[in-house]
Amino acid sequence: MKTKFVLAIILFVLSTESYTQNNKFLMGVGMNVGLNQTIYTGKQNSSSSILLQEIRESHNLRLGYELDVILEYKFSPKISLQSGFKFTDWRYGTKELDIFYTPSPSSTPIKVGYTQENSRYLNIEIPLILNYYKHINEKQSFSFRLGVSPSIAVRNNVDLTIHQGGFTEVTPRNVQRNSPNFIGEIGFGYHISMTRNMVLSFIPNVRCQILGDSVRSSFTRRILFYGLSTQVSIPLSKSSKGEG
Repeated sequence: MKTKFVLAIILFVLSTESYTQNNKFLMGVGMNVGLNQTIYTGKQNSSSSILLQEIRESHNLRLGYELDVILEYKFSPKISLQSGFKFTDWRYGTKELDIFYTPSPSSTPIKVGYTQENSRYLNIEIPLILNYYKHINEKQSFSFRLGVSPSIAVRNNVDLTIHQGGFTEVTPRNVQRNSPNFIGEIGFGYHISMTRNMVLSFIPNVRCQILGDSVRSSFTRRILFYGLSTQVSIPLSKSSKGEG
C-alpha cells in the first residue's frame, strides 16, 4: 500500500506541466534509508559505568527507513524552508547474547541458548528544515541543511526472543517512550535537474532524538539515524526573473 502511494505521487510528478528552474514553491517525495544506533548516557559510578559499557556493547546497528512528502518554499535562490510530512520506521536491538548453564559451582558453564531484543519505533513527524544552496551551474547545486522535527510516536514494539533447548519463544512488550519528542537533523545535499520539471536530490544526513527516548530509566537513551535520502521534486510556481 505504501509503495503504491509513493509510485502514484512519482507518476504525478513526472506528468505535471513543467516550469522554469527559477521557482518559489516545490513539492516532492523522498525515501531515507540508513542505519539506527542507540546511544546511552547518564550519571555514572563504578558499578553503573560497567553496566553502561555492557549495554553499549550489546547493541548493534539496524536498518531503518523514512518516507517523506516534501513542501519547500524558497526565500531566495540560496535560502529555503522545507516542511511536509514524514513517516519513520526506526529499528534497533541487541546482538545474540549467550545463555549459559552451570551444573555445579566447579564445573565449566555450558552454552544452552541465546536471548535477543528487537525494537521497532514508528513515528510521524512534521519537519522544519532550513536549506542553504550553493549553485554549481544552471542544473546542479549543493546544499547544507539544518532542522528539527516535532515527532509523535505511533507504535513502540520490543520483542524479546529466547532460544533454548531447540525452542524459540518471542515475547512482545509495550515500552513507554517519551512522546512527543524532537528530532534534530543535519545534512548535505546534491541536486540535479533531470528534466525541466524534475529535480533529483541525494542527501546524506544524520538525525538524532533531542529528548531522551527512555522513560523511568537510570540511563538516557537516544536513537541516531545515519541515512541517505533520495528525493524527487517539482517546481509549483516561478520566482521573478530578477532573482539570482
